[in-house]
Amino acid sequence: MTEREWWQCATEIQARWPNREIPRESIAIWFDDLREFEVERVKAAIRSLYRDEREWPPNGAQIRGRIGELGSDDPDEGEAWRLVKSALMKHGVYDWPAFYSALERRSPALAVAARRYGFEPDGYLTEQEGIVRAQFRDIYRGVRSERAERDATEGLPTAGLTRLERFDDERKGLRRLEAGRVLPGSTEIRIHKRTTEANDDGGTAA
Repeated sequence: MTEREWWQCATEIQARWPNREIPRESIAIWFDDLREFEVERVKAAIRSLYRDEREWPPNGAQIRGRIGELGSDDPDEGEAWRLVKSALMKHGVYDWPAFYSALERRSPALAVAARRYGFEPDGYLTEQEGIVRAQFRDIYRGVRSERAERDATEGLPTAGLTRLERFDDERKGLRRLEAGRVLPGSTEIRIHKRTTEANDDGGTAA
């Protein structure tokens, strides 16, 4: 989005929320939050926020967050659990690549959560399924929350801050995945297999 296009968006914000005049200095700063997005996405986010019946105009960070929400196709928590069970029953818990690939096609966040949980044979259909489901739900929430935080901090200087440096490394890894230079999830699958092997031997995974 160009700066000119952003000022047109700012005019629309002011028109939709006439109860408060936005300082030009604030509008200029918000452009830095949003310059990476296409103008149509920014406009869609603004109009979506307006239809939420917000009393006050959104700032750049709030518009950025809404773009992320509108661009996500993650299933809700109930549907996420159904998809995990379906993939396990279809592919079998010993065919990890097919299991994770099925989840990845539906939602990358869902696949990451499943890898972090580390499903074990038959563990999802025991009498403890309610506990397993609750544990997985919490991990899935955490993955989505972390992704939102990572997206919100994109473009910020890392400034030697550990969390920002990790987010920056993750973004670089995602770009390599998109370029096809590594196999999706290959590292995490290897980690999961080592964890499972350690548990089978009665040891504790690192």
